[in-house]
Amino acid sequence: MALTHAQAALQAATDAVVDLIDVGAGANGTLELLDDTTVLSAHAFSATAFGAANAGGVATAAAIGDDTDADATGTADKAKIKDADGDVVVTLDAGQKRDITAVGTGAGGTFGIAGDHTTELAAGTRFNVVGSTGNDGTYTVQSSSYGSPTTTITVTADETVADATVDGQVHVGQIGLDNTSIEIHQTVSISALTYQALPA
Repeated sequence: MALTHAQAALQAATDAVVDLIDVGAGANGTLELLDDTTVLSAHAFSATAFGAANAGGVATAAAIGDDTDADATGTADKAKIKDADGDVVVTLDAGQKRDITAVGTGAGGTFGIAGDHTTELAAGTRFNVVGSTGNDGTYTVQSSSYGSPTTTITVTADETVADATVDGQVHVGQIGLDNTSIEIHQTVSISALTYQALPA
């Protein structure tokens, strides 16, 4: 039998983790973007980093500060969330957000994105949909195929694409970035961040 959690457990687990970000002697927690182990940029959370988790166990970050002078050049593939003492609370994978250009609804539904991303989205890869009307969440790739100009991502049969509206973005990893390529001294912004401690 698959492991499931009650709504209250989903919310409580997420709230317990994000509340740790606010703990410490400093004014706020921080988010660091990294290329492997190299810190590329650092961003200040708001004093209360995240709001309360919703019914699906997902919490959304309050405003995150820009880094106006990036520390290094590289490709962001990881992120670390630290509390107000600078201790690591969560380590995340990072990926670039890609606009959804097509949607196929139903169990084992599909998402389309422009370009060939079949290597990035191999079978078994977990990915996130954000900013959509009704499909936000985490999915698993059953298969992906490229037919110019679109990569079609088919999700596993036990996952459902519920909403036919073509909007939102796909990204691999827990944090989606508008651009993963960072140059030293540039300004780096984090437009949005959500966190979920347990799968629904």
